[in-house]
Parts: sequence; structure tokens; C-alpha cells
Amino acid sequence: MPVYKNCDICVSDFIEAPSLFQIHCTAIYDGQIVRGFCSKDLFQFEEKVRAEIRNVFDRLGDHQTDRTVKIWYQNPDDRKFDTNDIPLKIIITFYQPLNMDQATQAFLKEQLYTALKELLYIDWEEVNDSLKTYCTSAHSFVNTLNKISNPDFNETEMLASTKKVLKCLNRDMIFFYENQSFFKYSSVLANLETKYDKLDHSYLTELANEYARDTLF
Repeated sequence: MPVYKNCDICVSDFIEAPSLFQIHCTAIYDGQIVRGFCSKDLFQFEEKVRAEIRNVFDRLGDHQTDRTVKIWYQNPDDRKFDTNDIPLKIIITFYQPLNMDQATQAFLKEQLYTALKELLYIDWEEVNDSLKTYCTSAHSFVNTLNKISNPDFNETEMLASTKKVLKCLNRDMIFFYENQSFFKYSSVLANLETKYDKLDHSYLTELANEYARDTLF
């Protein structure tokens, strides 16, 4: 889950083929395709995209055309595709609904743009509030992040985007521990401060301190 302040989102015009429509969506940060998602991160986004496209069929009164929607993710380079590092270069293909007009095309493009924006939106106040709630127990901060990242963790009050950020934070800490010969306290803290600049600094400091204590010997 990449953590950025702002991303440029682009939704292409419709590409027409016999009986098919195709549309491309991309999210770009600092000139690069946003990536770092895993399959589970994108499940709700894909469900929303499919629902919006099928709503168009209902809007047009088309109950005949096949409503299958295919969604692909494409690497912008030749790197091997990794389902834990999915790029947001998205290709959506579906059958042309009957009576598709320019107004409906514009409406659908707006809905796809909104869905992608929601995927990238993070409520940092909610993230910090969640950390305040879950990271004040007797357990270490790292262990608490492990608990939240567990698939069995079920907290209905926590926003999906917040869970993604905390899972991402947990994965980053695992990476630091697995490569501890390369990372000292100061570099761990600097990396966290750069990537999670909207998080309360005290949490990042505590994580770096725990890392330093755990790797001291």
C-alpha cells in the first residue's frame, strides 16, 4: 500500500472495438506509476468498478448485453508481475451496452475516477486515532501491528484504508528486521518519517526504538 499525499489520476477516453469498450486508468506519483498493492487491497475497488459499469447497463435499460467486466493491471516496464506489488495501470474491458451516449460515457468516467480516488484516499486522523487506541496496551508496538495485520483481526469500526496503512507499516517493519544488517535506528526512523509523514511522530519514534532494542544484540 503506497502512502502518498497526492497522486495524479487519469481516466482515458473509451477505446472501441467490435462490441467491446476498453478504458484505461492510471495513478501517478512523482512521474511513476503508483504500485505496491496486493490482490486483497484491490478487492473492494474492483467490486465498485464492476458495480458502476453494471449500473450503466441499468441506467440505459439494457437487459440483453453480457455484463462481464474484465480488469487487468499492467506493468509499465518489463519487470516480472508480482501480485504483492500491483501497479495502478488498469485496463477495464466490457461489452458495449445498447444506446451508449456521450453523457453516459462521461458519467462512467467520472465514477471510475471517483473509485480510484477513494482507493488512494487515507484518513490520517482516523489512522492516528486507531494507533492511539490499539497501541497503548502492554504489548509492544510491533506486536500490536502484527495483530492488526492478522487476517483474523476483525474490527468493524476501523476504516479499510486505515487497516491498509497499518498493514503496510507492519510489512515495512518486517522488511527492516529481515534486512537489519543494512538498517540502523536512524535510517529506520528516517525511512518511516519520509513515507508516513502524516503519522504522529511519537508512534514512528516508538517503532524505531523497539527496532533498536530488538536488534541491539
